[in-house]
Amino acid sequence: MNTADLERRLENLIRIAEISDVDYHDPENPVCRCMVGEIKTNWLSIGHTRMGKVKDWNPPSKGEQVVLLSPNGDLSQAVIMASLSSTLNPAPDTDANKPKRTYPDGAVIEYDYQSHKLSAILPTGATFELKSDGGLKITGDIALDGKLTATGDIESDGKLIAKSDIESGGNVKDIKGTMQSMRDTYDAHGGHVGTGTPKPKMNTP
Repeated sequence: MNTADLERRLENLIRIAEISDVDYHDPENPVCRCMVGEIKTNWLSIGHTRMGKVKDWNPPSKGEQVVLLSPNGDLSQAVIMASLSSTLNPAPDTDANKPKRTYPDGAVIEYDYQSHKLSAILPTGATFELKSDGGLKITGDIALDGKLTATGDIESDGKLIAKSDIESGGNVKDIKGTMQSMRDTYDAHGGHVGTGTPKPKMNTP
């Protein structure tokens, strides 16, 4: 190995590159090609934060600036490692107290550990799905701005306080009985209970 080759290999041990092409169809070896200056690399494997029992899939995208680590200074064996911010892809925030992840559709997940606030903001029309057949426990007050739909029973150990009408397609009852049984009792007494002027019956044909 001559001096020029040795210098080239040393220079290529760690290089800054830009993702030019991606191919993620093979889950065992997702690959990218990179531009290192004017040189386009071969297809290179990408590094992951975890790929054992716990797996984290968050591959780089075209135009992303990355670091290449090349064993023996051979770019054909390089592995794509950490990403770097750039003019094309600047950091999403400048506040070190707010770890943040942003997505191309505008979704943002952020935790501000100074104010102890976790935010997950989705774009208009987006949906959120959580599946947990073992149950879900929330400790704390819940402020819901929107419609609540449930397919099962709703149980409460506290009061049910409504600031507007309560509508029901079935019977409403308390520990004394149902509203229907109260209507039937009222109507059976001629539209009144005790003395007084009879009122219209509560049950309608």
